[in-house]
Amino acid sequence: MTENQLDQAIQKYTIALETLEKAVKEVHSSKLSSEQILHTLIARHEVQVAMDRLHPSNTKNLVNHLNKLDNRLRKQFKTINYSTDLTKWRTYLNPSTESWWWFLDSLTVPWSERYDWLWSFLSLVFLVASVSLGVDVSSQFLSSGPDFVGTLAVIVQSILTLLAGGGALTKNGKDAIERILSSWKLPKHWWHEVSFLMSLLLFLCLLSFHQLGLPLIANKYNFFAEQAYSRGQLASAENNFIRALQLNPDYPEAHFNLGRVYEVLQQDERASAEYQLAVKGEYYKAYHRLARLYILKASKDTDNYSRAVALLTEGTSKEVADDKETTYYNRTYMGWARLGQKRYSEAQPLLKEANDINGKLTSQQALAHCLLAQVLDEQKKNPEQANQMWELCVGKGNQTKPDEDMWIGVARQRLQKMEEK
Repeated sequence: MTENQLDQAIQKYTIALETLEKAVKEVHSSKLSSEQILHTLIARHEVQVAMDRLHPSNTKNLVNHLNKLDNRLRKQFKTINYSTDLTKWRTYLNPSTESWWWFLDSLTVPWSERYDWLWSFLSLVFLVASVSLGVDVSSQFLSSGPDFVGTLAVIVQSILTLLAGGGALTKNGKDAIERILSSWKLPKHWWHEVSFLMSLLLFLCLLSFHQLGLPLIANKYNFFAEQAYSRGQLASAENNFIRALQLNPDYPEAHFNLGRVYEVLQQDERASAEYQLAVKGEYYKAYHRLARLYILKASKDTDNYSRAVALLTEGTSKEVADDKETTYYNRTYMGWARLGQKRYSEAQPLLKEANDINGKLTSQQALAHCLLAQVLDEQKKNPEQANQMWELCVGKGNQTKPDEDMWIGVARQRLQKMEEK
């Protein structure tokens, strides 16, 4: 046998191996045909036969070239073993143990590739989770209609999710990822692990955005809404408070602020529902607002006075030291509830304390004066002090505040009767 015949055998082996590799790449996890595998192994056997019969002069170059081809064949051992049973072939051919290509089923998977199936599965799990988070974020931003902030956030996270999902779930995407990993000069046996880390990183980024980013954006919406509310732009304020709550449903301050908007719009039932959610979140300003609504409805259900007292008692325990206005309203509404229950001896010190606090407020309030005047009238012990309180009720009262306007009317009637006497 000549060297030319050996070259032809190696060329045949090379072509058979390339055909096998191409088939593996095309069918992915499907079985290869037995004919393709057998053709490749026989080609390798013919190379060995040719080498045994000839001692080529350029041994070093030949060995190096053949070693590269053999390494490529060994890399296909998992697919070959999955596609055929080499044990049966060895029964017919009875090869020697030196003919290693007939014993590819004896090779073991390297440690770095042993858990490739697990990394692939986990990558898919995290990608599906990422897609779910992306859909959830998009729905939260767009449920009230698109705006600039929401649209921008949706676009960014959607691009990330689509790139990752498309890369893992489509053939073109997988090819693109493989080209990227190849350009990084990363060994192929680490590709599954790197893909898993990339999908995990994407999931953690989206999860962090969902858990931390959305509440921060909700804070911004709440801020914009408060500014609109202070300017009297109630429609804009309502819309932005709702957006804040869609991004962060457990946002008691936004529930409280939305309740205030509904109160101004005289939608007390909706306001009450928002205040209840704020109370569940233990937002300290919500207690007296909800208690006030109970008191106003107490003429139809006297149990509402007790509900108001329970709320205000809890709210008192959550007062903030530097928020005197909230403390004022807690005492005032507690006194109002006790007045409604005709427990005048308990109402009087509460309203006196409220008036003391009122003196320290930047914006003076009149409600506690009005209520204390009513308590003193009911007690009939100090008409002069009652008259003084009624005068303060009228003098400091603000008719744009519904509660004070109601009591201003009562105060004027009382003062007029006193003058007639």
